[in-house]
This record gives sequence, structure tokens and C-alpha cells, in this order.
Amino acid sequence: MKNLPTILASTWDNGLFVIDDGSLSHDFPNQTVRGLADDSAGGVLASVDGNALFKRNTQGEWGLLARCDHPISDIFSMDGKIFVGTDNAQVLVLDEGQEFQRIDNFDQIDGRDSWLAGTAIVDGKEVGPPLGVRSLHGASNGLLYANVHVGGIPRSSDSGATWAPTIDVELDAHQVCVDSNNTDLVVAATAEGLCISHDGGQQWSVHTKGLHDNYCSAVEIVGRTIFVAASEGHFTSQGAIYRRSIERNSEPLVKVTDGLPNWLEGIVDTSCICSKDHWVVLISAAGSIYVSDNQGINWIKRDELIPRVSSVYVY
Repeated sequence: MKNLPTILASTWDNGLFVIDDGSLSHDFPNQTVRGLADDSAGGVLASVDGNALFKRNTQGEWGLLARCDHPISDIFSMDGKIFVGTDNAQVLVLDEGQEFQRIDNFDQIDGRDSWLAGTAIVDGKEVGPPLGVRSLHGASNGLLYANVHVGGIPRSSDSGATWAPTIDVELDAHQVCVDSNNTDLVVAATAEGLCISHDGGQQWSVHTKGLHDNYCSAVEIVGRTIFVAASEGHFTSQGAIYRRSIERNSEPLVKVTDGLPNWLEGIVDTSCICSKDHWVVLISAAGSIYVSDNQGINWIKRDELIPRVSSVYVY
């Protein structure tokens, strides 16, 4: 495998690692970095140290864009606008003055009073994420989806101005992804399986056939194929990646091997699968990095090990 892409891997407590072919550099050490996203202009956006929005330019230099009043959980750039989701379940947009403006309509979505935090008590301690926006995704025609954990997947068709609920909150969605070639196609990784909508989120079907267990934590559309990460639960010691064609609704999901181990070391979490053109990169909970240069057909394992990864970006 030659001419490997640049990989950015953000972590929950030790900054961000930039992996170029033959080199490894480290930015923002000892800080939380998450929400890696394309800025639509050749750069990369990231949430740093909770509430700071940074941009990496094409020369690899980081600069502060703005600060938010609440922890930024994910980022999405669309039609020249930068949207962020927060840990307290808000969606904001960055205005021309580099100030965040709260989208009030998102706070008034039907059914919002039924949303609940994803935390649980384990061994007497509260673990898991707060009620917040876990992932944002959309398309250039004004479509924007906000995966709330646990609050379903609200949808906006007018670049974030107004919002409406889509998927059942009880499915416990962990990531949402829109097909850039067909914006009616939306997929979601949920605790009950892979969910697929062919009408922009109005109706969803749940797909579990072929999975070893139904807990799905990450999803990515690569060409005409859907990739989804599945495991027995968030804290399991092993997981796997599955694939299926976009077109064939009745076909089972198939476990991906061809360079991936039969079992990955823990789950592949939300935002830890990323693709660009023919490249696909994923990072397991243990920090192992796997790369494909042919849209996920074959894989190799990289030598680097980056634990506690929060998101990955490739370009």
C-alpha cells in the first residue's frame, strides 16, 4: 500500500496525533480533542479542551476560531456555515463575527421532553455520555441531521433553521450518516442494529441479520457500501465491522476481514470510521489503526497505537 493518506486521530485526554507516511506528530498534548470535521475549504475543524473551536489550515497550522459557552461534542460544515453540537443537547451556528448563535428551534423540537442522558451507574460510579449531540451530518442541499444521545435524530431541511424528529428515541442512536450521492438515504448506528431510511428519515428499517450482536456504535457510507461497527455493548472487549450493499435491503450484513482480525480489540466508537475517496480508516477502542485503499475491500494494520481515540479524519 503506497501513498498513504494523512490521518488525524483525536483523543479524549492526550490531544491529537497526525499520522503521515513515515511520521507521527502530536498537537494539543494532555487536552481533550474531538469532533474532527472537514471545513469545506481544505482545512480541518476540531473541538479542543471542551469549548474551543480550532481550524487546521492546509499547511498543518492550527488557529482558534471561536469559543463556545458549552462543551462542543461534534462539528459539521455545510454551505459555508459551521454547525456545532454540544454536550447539553444544543445546536449552534458560527456567525460572520465568529460568535456562536444558538438555534432556538432545536430546543423546541416535538418530543424533546422524552430525551434522556446515556449515563449509567456502574460499580457505584456514573459512566457514559451526558444528554448531548453525539454526531452531526448532512448534505450540501441544506439537509442536516443531529444524532442526540439519547434523543433520536432530529432533521433540518433548511440549513438548521427549523427541526423535526425522525427516528424512535428508544432505538438509542449513536451515529448518523447521509449519502452524499443520494440525500434521501440516511443510515444510523443504534443500540438495536443498523437503521436505514430511503426517504430522508421519515421511515426507518432496522437491520440485524448477520450481526453477532445488535449494538452498533459507528457507521460510514463508502461508495455503494455501508460499513457499521457492532459489538455486545460499549464496554465489551471485542467488536467487529460489517458491510452490506446500499441497494440490497434483504441481504445480511457480512463481517469484514481481508486484513482485519476476526475480532477487533473493543468497539469502534462513534466517529472512529472515516473515508475519503477510495481510502477508509478505522481505529479500535484499543487504539489499533486499520487502513484500506480500495473502499474497504482489503485492509492493513498500521504500526501506530493511539488509545482513547475520540474521532478520526483522513485526507
